Amino acid sequence: MFGELVNLRDYSPLALITFGIGCLGWAVIYGFVIADIRKNKSIEIPVAAVMGNFAWEVNWGLIYKTDMGFIFQAAYFIWFFLDLYIVWAAFKYGKPQMTSEGTKKYFNLVTAGYFVAWFLFFYFFIPEYDDKFGALTGWLINTHMSILYIFQKLKQGDFGRSKLIAILKFLSTGICVYAAYYRYSDHKTLMFLCAAFAIADLIYITMVYKYEANSQTVLS
Repeated sequence: MFGELVNLRDYSPLALITFGIGCLGWAVIYGFVIADIRKNKSIEIPVAAVMGNFAWEVNWGLIYKTDMGFIFQAAYFIWFFLDLYIVWAAFKYGKPQMTSEGTKKYFNLVTAGYFVAWFLFFYFFIPEYDDKFGALTGWLINTHMSILYIFQKLKQGDFGRSKLIAILKFLSTGICVYAAYYRYSDHKTLMFLCAAFAIADLIYITMVYKYEANSQTVLS
């Protein structure tokens, strides 16, 4: 029974534990994001990042199966389930993130199209090129998300109120890197993405702290 829950043949206990902590961390992040949405009636994730991330979760949570074991497959599904509310919020509250009138006018269509494009990309890419637990596509979408956070912060300085979410995002994805390294250390593209996401997240965290410091200086 234990062997069905976790895969100890291909992963070390440390790899599974660290990845599990990262999975739990992301569930906590979703909880904070949902609480923030309910409180402030806005969304603190770039809408394009929400759609790309959700496309990954639909594929890995519902269609494809990780080889890490049932516990981790359940974690992917929990991410998918929690993200349903965030996707709804992205359509309801995400329009203020847009800076062009054309994008605002066709916001729902553009947002839905972005999800469909990512979903189809993952649907065909995963069985041909992805690894056994979605690390390549997972870090691809995480790097994409991290870069979008930076661009959104550059466009709208008041975007990204929570330092806690910014830090937890970095730490939760970062601790998962060990599992990727343990299983696929020779995969240069994956290792590059693991480094790229971390650099982008650290830049974003710096931007969040710098904006708050500047805001306090202006107010004082």
